[in-house]
Amino acid sequence: MLLERQSQLAALTGYLAEATRGRGRMVLVNGPAGIGKSALVEQFTSDSDVRVMCGVCDGAVPARPMGPLTDVADALGPDVADQLRGAPDRLVLYTAVLSALGDQPTILVIEDAHWADEATLDMIRYLGRRVRDVSVLVLVTLRSDELGPGHPLTLVLGDLASCATTVRLAVPSLTRSAVEQWVREVGAAVDVDVLFHRTEGNAFFVSELLAAGTDRLPAGLRDAVLSRAARLSPPGRTVLDAVAVLGRSDSNLVLATAGVHPRELDECLRGGLLVCTDRLVDFRHDLARQVVLDALSLATTTALAARALDWLEVHSSTDERLLATLAERAGDADAILVHAPRAGRQAAHLGAHAEAVQHLQAAVRHRTRLSDGDQAKLLADLAFECYLTGLFEESLECSRTSLDLHRTAGDTLGVGVALRWCSRISWVLGHTREAHQYGNEAVRTLEKVSASEPLAMAFSNMSQLCVLAGDAEGAIAWGRRAISLGTDLGADEVVMHAQTNIGSALSSSGRLDEGRAVLEASLDRGLENEAHEHTARTYNNLASATLSHHLVAETRDYLAAGIGYSLKRDLDTWRLNMEAMAAELELMTGEWEQALIRCRPILENRGSSASRGTALLVAGTVGIRRGDPDAVDHLDEAFALASRGRNPELTVPVAMVRAEAAWIRDQPDRVQAEIDRAWVAACETRNGWWIGTLAWWSVLSDDPRQGSPIAPPFDLMLAGRWSEAAEIWESIGDPFWHAITLAGSDDPAHARTAHELLVQLGGSATLRAAAREWQRRGVPVPRGPRPAPDDSHGLTARELEVLHLLCEGLSNHEIAHTLVLAPKTVGHHVSAVLQKLEVPTRARATARARQLGIVKPESRPPI
Repeated sequence: MLLERQSQLAALTGYLAEATRGRGRMVLVNGPAGIGKSALVEQFTSDSDVRVMCGVCDGAVPARPMGPLTDVADALGPDVADQLRGAPDRLVLYTAVLSALGDQPTILVIEDAHWADEATLDMIRYLGRRVRDVSVLVLVTLRSDELGPGHPLTLVLGDLASCATTVRLAVPSLTRSAVEQWVREVGAAVDVDVLFHRTEGNAFFVSELLAAGTDRLPAGLRDAVLSRAARLSPPGRTVLDAVAVLGRSDSNLVLATAGVHPRELDECLRGGLLVCTDRLVDFRHDLARQVVLDALSLATTTALAARALDWLEVHSSTDERLLATLAERAGDADAILVHAPRAGRQAAHLGAHAEAVQHLQAAVRHRTRLSDGDQAKLLADLAFECYLTGLFEESLECSRTSLDLHRTAGDTLGVGVALRWCSRISWVLGHTREAHQYGNEAVRTLEKVSASEPLAMAFSNMSQLCVLAGDAEGAIAWGRRAISLGTDLGADEVVMHAQTNIGSALSSSGRLDEGRAVLEASLDRGLENEAHEHTARTYNNLASATLSHHLVAETRDYLAAGIGYSLKRDLDTWRLNMEAMAAELELMTGEWEQALIRCRPILENRGSSASRGTALLVAGTVGIRRGDPDAVDHLDEAFALASRGRNPELTVPVAMVRAEAAWIRDQPDRVQAEIDRAWVAACETRNGWWIGTLAWWSVLSDDPRQGSPIAPPFDLMLAGRWSEAAEIWESIGDPFWHAITLAGSDDPAHARTAHELLVQLGGSATLRAAAREWQRRGVPVPRGPRPAPDDSHGLTARELEVLHLLCEGLSNHEIAHTLVLAPKTVGHHVSAVLQKLEVPTRARATARARQLGIVKPESRPPI
C-alpha cells in the first residue's frame, strides 16, 4: 500500500520527462530502512512506459562484486556481458554500460546502494558524472540512517554533490492520518495511536505489525516477523531459514538446501514473507531476513550452509563469492582455501578490492594447511589488496610474513619482490629509514637472480624514494639504471615510472626547465600508451614542479588537464592530490574561500595522506591568517603527518606555516624552533622558495639565517628593496606576500597598501601582527576605512556566519562541515552568539536575529 507519496511520484515523473528529452538524471532516493523507498520506485517504474532495468546490492558480506550490473548485464547487450565475464578494464566497461543505456530512454534502478561493493560505487560515481547527455534516469536507493562520515557511499555522494544532474529525493515517514487510513483499509482492529507510536510511521514496520495476525500488537519488528514465521509448517520454516542463510538465491538451490517440496516454498510466498522474481527467491525486506537469521542457532546455520555448498559444488557452480561465503559459514577450512582465493581474484578483477580483502582474509585464517610457497603467494595477494584499500598496516604485516615464507622456501625472486613491496608500504606509512633498507636489500637480492623486470622496478623504487627524500642525484642515478634495464627488457611501465622520477628530481633541485622537458616526454609516452595511472601521476608531478616555482599560469594549465584526465578515468587518488594542489594555488593567488571549499571533500576523505597533508596546510594557513582557533587543529595534524613521514615535500612546508603562525602570535623562540626543523632539509633540496621563506621568518624573529639559492623576491626583501620585491609578487599574482613585503618597509605609503591588501584578503590576524611590527618600528599604523553602521550587535564576522547557519536550522556538526571548522570551535562561536544576543537557546537566537534585522526573515522551503 502506497500512501502519502504523491509529491515524490510527481518529482520522479518530471525527472523522467527530462531524461527522455536527452538530459539524464541520477536521483538518490533516500530514507531510513523500511521507510518505503523500494515500494515508491516499484510503483513509479510499473507506471512508466520506458525500458526499466533493476539491479540489487544485497546485504551479504562480502558483497557481490558488480552485483547490480551483473543483474542487468544480459539486457545491456553482449559488450557489457562479455566484459563482465573477463577481467574488465573498468573504464571500457563503464563506457559500454553508458552507451548501452543511452540507446533508448531507460530507467536504471540500483537498489540498496549502502551495501554496494567498491566497483559498484565506482560505477555510480561514473554514471553520476556523465548521465546528463543520455536519455537515462538512474534511481539509486539508499538507507540514510546507515551512512556515517566514513561510509564509502558517503564519499561517493560527496563527489557527486557538485553535479547539477544529481538530486536527492527523501522519503519521509508516514503521518498518523496515513497509518489510520491503512488500518481502516485492511480492516484491522488495532489502536492506531499505539501502532503509530511503535512504528513511528515506518511503512515496513506498519505492514509487519499489521500482518502479525495477533489480537494484540507485537512490541516491535522482531516479535512481528517471528510471530509470522511461527505460523509456518516445519518444512516451510526450513525454507525460510534456508533463504535467511543463502540470501537472494535460485529457487532450486533454496529447495535443495531446505530439502523440501516446492509446495513448502509456495507456502512462504503466499504468506508474504518471501518473494520470487525470475526464479530468484528473497525476503520481501532484508530487515525480516536479518531477524530470522539472528534467531537461528549456530548448528542450524552451519548445516544449511554445508548442504548448500555440497549442492553447488556437485552442480559445478562458478559463483565463487557464494561458494566462499557458504564455506565459511559451514566452517569447511578446505573449501575456504579453494574458493576464498578465487572469490578474491574475481572481486579484484572487477575492482571490488574491499570485498577481495574480506575473501582473502578468510583464506589466510586457514593458511597453515598450505605449503610455504602457497602461503607466501596468498599473503602477497592480500597485502596488495590491503594497500589498494588503505589498510597499510595490515599490508605491511602480510608483506613481512610473505617475505619470511619466501626465505624459508628458498625463493630468491619471491624474496626480492616481497622486499620491494615492504619498501613501498613502509614509505607510505612514514617509515622512511625502513623503506630505504628494504629497497636496498631488494636490489641486492634481485641482482643475484637475473636481469629481470622486478629488478628494474626495484631500481625505479629506489629512485622514487630518493625523490621523496629530496636526494635529486640519487634519484637520477637510480632512475637511469631502471630506464637502461627496462629498455632492454621492453618494460615500458618501468621506463615511464623511472622517467617521471628523474624529471621530478631535476625540477625539485633547481633544474626546472630540464626537469619539465623530461616530465613532458614521460607524459607524452603515457598518453600514447594509454597508461592511465602513469599519465595521471605525471600530470600531478608537473603541476607540483611548476607550483613550487610559483608559475601560476603553467600550474593552472597542468592541473586543469590532470584533474580532467583523472576525473574522466575515475583515478580519484590522483584527482584528490591535484585538487589539493589547486587549493594551494588558490591560496597563493588570494582566492582563500575557494581554496577552503576545494579542501572540504579532501579533509572528509581520510584515504590519501598526500592530498590530506596539503589540504590541512591550506586550511591551516588560511585559519592562522584570519585568526580562526581551529587552525591549530589543522596544523597539528599536518605536523603529525610530516613527523611520521619525514618527507621534505611536507615537513618543510609544515615548518614554514608553523613559523608564520608563531610570528603572528609574537613568539620568536617558536619561530626559530620551526626554522630549525626544516632548514637543513630546505637547503639540501636547493629550493630557493623554501629557503627564502624560512630566511624571511628568521629575520622577523631577530635571528637571521643565510642560505642559497634564494628566490628573487625574497632576495630583494632581505636586501630591503621593497618596491622591486613587491613588483615581483604582484607579477606572480600573490597578494599575501605582496602585502608582507610592503609591511616590512618603513614607508607609510607601503604600509597603507599592505593594510589594504590584508583587509581585502581577510587576513585579520596577520594585519594585527603587521600593526604590532609597525608600532615597534615607529611607522604610522594605517587606519582602515570608516566602519559601516554597526548592525551586527557586536558579533564578529565568523559569529555572523555561524548565526546565519543557525537560522537555517543546521546543527553544530553541519555548521562545522560547512565552514570547515572543528565542532568544538563551532560550539564556542554558538556560545558567544547566545551571550551577545542575550538569549538562552538557539531557537531564541534565531528569533532575536530576525527581530533585530541581522538575518532577513525567509520562508523555509517545504519538506
